[in-house]
Amino acid sequence: MPPDRRPIEEEPQMSEPAPRIFRSKVDPLLTILVWAPVVAVPFVPHLLLAYLFIAWIWFSTRYEFAEERLIIRSGPLRWKVDYRAVESVRRSRNPLASPALSLDRLLIRSATGGSVLVSPARREEFLEALRQRCPQARFDV
Repeated sequence: MPPDRRPIEEEPQMSEPAPRIFRSKVDPLLTILVWAPVVAVPFVPHLLLAYLFIAWIWFSTRYEFAEERLIIRSGPLRWKVDYRAVESVRRSRNPLASPALSLDRLLIRSATGGSVLVSPARREEFLEALRQRCPQARFDV
């Protein structure tokens, strides 16, 4: 009997790229402003939670390109920006509190009226990934 000659099945192709994760850029000046008080003050046990909270935010701030939205994480905080709702992206040096560890920021405005400031370390790669997913958006960078 001849061996079984079934056609080899190809693996299904993914229509969307796998999620890409970008870390936040970190400014030396911002690092000093945030960490100097923590390091300069002698260890105080009742401030341990505050120290851990600062570290959690500092080391976890990142931007993830998921299938339908940009997910922004910073410690316990989460933002979700639907790609279809992004209206514009522009440079910003706005010092407002945001999930960005650098003042070299991008302001992403949404059709829903919201906006968020981010500071990806690999800015050009981040912008290219965002352009691919948000062809309707205006990019002033």
